[in-house]
Amino acid sequence: MVRTDSEDFQVYFNRIRPIYAELFNLAHAVTGASAQAEYSLQYAMLECWSLGELPSSRHGFREALRSATLHAALKNPGDADAEEDWDGLRTPSNSDDPIARLIVQEGSELRRMLALRCGCGLSLRRSARLAGVEYRRAKQLFQRFEARARRALPPADRRRFELRIARAVRSGLAQPNPLAPELNNMLRTFQMDAASVARSSRLPGRILRLIVAAVLTLMCMLVFWLAAVLLQPAVLEAPAATSAVETALPD
Repeated sequence: MVRTDSEDFQVYFNRIRPIYAELFNLAHAVTGASAQAEYSLQYAMLECWSLGELPSSRHGFREALRSATLHAALKNPGDADAEEDWDGLRTPSNSDDPIARLIVQEGSELRRMLALRCGCGLSLRRSARLAGVEYRRAKQLFQRFEARARRALPPADRRRFELRIARAVRSGLAQPNPLAPELNNMLRTFQMDAASVARSSRLPGRILRLIVAAVLTLMCMLVFWLAAVLLQPAVLEAPAATSAVETALPD
């Protein structure tokens, strides 16, 4: 049965829904403005759709679209005319997590740098620049926060405090953002844009994979054949039979 565009759109939308909040919040942390974040996410969604092929696994799809969203947001992190309205990580995603409770008590500068550094995987220097914080001050803010985070954790968990911070930040970025556009409106806009974009065919990619697989198979067969030849034990030839009558030596 041939799939229609509507069916493909629906499958694509259903895969985006569970990660929509995180994707928008990542773009919002980078751009600082919800309008720019919306544009970046729409661009990333359209780019991934136009490629015609995304990882089939849930984790692979999420990481592919997450990477595309960050790339789109970093290409145009801000607009002079766009109002900067980022104020995320204000609600603890887990009230039992001491790190999550600690994050919400921090100022907006550090919270945004935490989102960029621990949520988006950017360097501290780049996180500081995007947040508009001088690097030396950003470094001091992080050092003080890390010291407080260590003290907030039980002794057994203090060695893993960086992992705990990253987990708390990622969990916080997955929370709904009141400034994010309604998902159905976002998807309707995307569908109108995607209808005018020719989706790349999957056939060339499949053909290329088949060719690569065939070449690799032949190479493996050749290697095994050479190994079999080189490892084959040598056959020793029997010495030539001596003459039945030996020449008599003189007395």
